[in-house]
Amino acid sequence: VTDSYVSVLHPSFERQRMLQDRFGFSVADDRALLEEALLPEARVRPLLERLDSAERTEDFKMVWAEAEELTWEAVRRLGGDASPSSSSSSMASSQAPSAAACEAAMRLAPGVEPLLRGSLVAASVVLAASLAAEGRHG
Repeated sequence: VTDSYVSVLHPSFERQRMLQDRFGFSVADDRALLEEALLPEARVRPLLERLDSAERTEDFKMVWAEAEELTWEAVRRLGGDASPSSSSSSMASSQAPSAAACEAAMRLAPGVEPLLRGSLVAASVVLAASLAAEGRHG
């Protein structure tokens, strides 16, 4: 299936909810499986809430940095530590992803990191808009 019923720019838990509410079905594709294992709602929702309440460019930068770290931490959990820094975070002590999530990652490779980052694209977009606005008004 290649039709997109909802924007792929939303995190998996939001896409799943929209599909269920609007169309009465959900999906269990590789992307959804991987995101649910590596970017769970309990970690992503607070980040998105901070993004919604951010007011200054510095706030947006902090949320963007946290989104980047969350993405890299997810990649490290898969065993592919290619990040610029290998700092440990609260996710480092989390359980390893399931075999099914690892298999999904292999099918999606080598695009796992950009795909995971895409689920948090809102942080990048808002930061870029804030920086652009400062440039026009600064």
